[in-house]
Parts: sequence; structure tokens; C-alpha cells
Amino acid sequence: MKLIGLSDVRLERVPVEEWNFKNANVTIASTVFTASSFGGVAPTPVGGLTGEVIYVHGGSAPEFAAAGNVNGKIVLIDFESPMWWMSYPSMEAGVRGAKAILLTHSDTPDFYGYYDQPNALGCFDAETEITAPPMVHISWHDGDTLKTLFKGGSITATVHNNVSIRLVKAGGMGYNVVGTLPGSAKNGQMVLYGSHHDAWFQGSLDNISAVVNSLVAAKAMKMSGYHPERTIVFFSSTAEEYCYVNSYYDWCIGAWYCITHTNPDIRATSGGEARG
Repeated sequence: MKLIGLSDVRLERVPVEEWNFKNANVTIASTVFTASSFGGVAPTPVGGLTGEVIYVHGGSAPEFAAAGNVNGKIVLIDFESPMWWMSYPSMEAGVRGAKAILLTHSDTPDFYGYYDQPNALGCFDAETEITAPPMVHISWHDGDTLKTLFKGGSITATVHNNVSIRLVKAGGMGYNVVGTLPGSAKNGQMVLYGSHHDAWFQGSLDNISAVVNSLVAAKAMKMSGYHPERTIVFFSSTAEEYCYVNSYYDWCIGAWYCITHTNPDIRATSGGEARG
């Protein structure tokens, strides 16, 4: 924003739960499967978690019951996203004492949804409790490979989920980014051009592509010599998903904090209407 030439460019602090993914994998015998993880999921110890793997299919309560005792074991779950989010089988696994969770994809046409490319790894907001077992995701292809191993008897795996978490009470902090293109009118009215920059891995989707679009628009306005009547505020928020672990909701904290704490004047001059 500074290089583009916007005015009043600044970082605005937002207390959030920090979740930073480093790497994850699953080791079975001498084979290492690359894995991913999900926002808010707890890390494993440095040496990982090792245990027998039990396949519980979709992870519903009846399927867990049919699989038998999973206490102290690692459960393999087919992530059937159009039916329910991963928080449900995750918490079910925790209640039943599972040590860790492996998510993969099910080859069932009715349940195609997220991560349904053969080698895709998934990451998103888990919407689960930090007290739930560590959970990682392996690709559809690797999940199929693992399932074939059950034909040879029991499987023992070691799960590594290398993430760092810093809660708000320990100083967790994110930052909104703001820059303006001043308008000629001095009535306090403004146009808000918004996006969010929290991202899973280094992805261009959800919502880094929109950040790029807003910066390109700002650059085009500056290069063309455009002088707006109303001030245009270019705003990129943090913590659009996964923010407060023990909250009823964990979405849009960056945008909410901007309006309710850092810049309450935005709400006062907007006529009380917010759109997202």
C-alpha cells in the first residue's frame, strides 16, 4: 500500500488466537505420507503420536461403535464434507479417547466436496476445540494406499502435526492493514474496499486473490490520477476464520474488531448497515 502511494497506511492490532502451520506427516513402517492440518487443531509432541490405526469410515457415532474401542488409538476418517464438518467426528473421536485423527477422502460420489482431487491436501478452519485430538489430512490417493494396508493385518502409525499456537491470553495478535485514497468531500463518508489476508498454507484462494485485486485497483486509481469524491479505504483484515478457540463463533474477528474497537467511527458514519 505504501509503494502504491496510499495515504495513512497502517497496521491495526487485533487480539486473536495465533495458529501457524509448519509441517505434518504420517509414518507407517518406512513410508512417510505428507499431511496437512486445520486451523485450531492442537499440535502433537515433538516425537509425534504413535498407535494402532482404526478405520471408522465417516466417523459417525454408529460407525465409531461398530469399529470398537478406539481409546489410545489413531482413527482414520473419511471426510464427507457435504454431510458435516470435521469438527463432529473430531469431537466424537476425542470423547472416545482416540489419540490422533487421520482425515482422508472417500471414493463415494454422493460425498464429493472439498479436496476431492487425488493428490490434494486440505486445510481450513477446523471449528473444533483445542482439547480435541491432533488431526491431520492425507490425500485421497494416500488414504487409499493406507486402506489397502489393513488387508495385511493391524497398522501402526506415527502422526506428526507441527504447529504453533498462541492464545489471546498469552499475547496472541494479528494485524489488519489499512490504507486510504483521500476524497474531496469532508462529510465523513467513505467507500470501504475490503478483503482478508489470513490463509491456509500459501494459497491464493480464500482470500489472497481478493487482496491482490484490491491492490491492483488501488494502483490503477493512483496511476490514473483519479481523485474520488468520497474517501476510499482499502482494508485487509486478519482472522476471517479461526480466531477465538473457546468462543461460540470464530469468524470475521478482524473485521468485527476494526468496527467495534479500533474504528468505531466507521459504524457511526455508515448508517448502521454492514455487508460482507
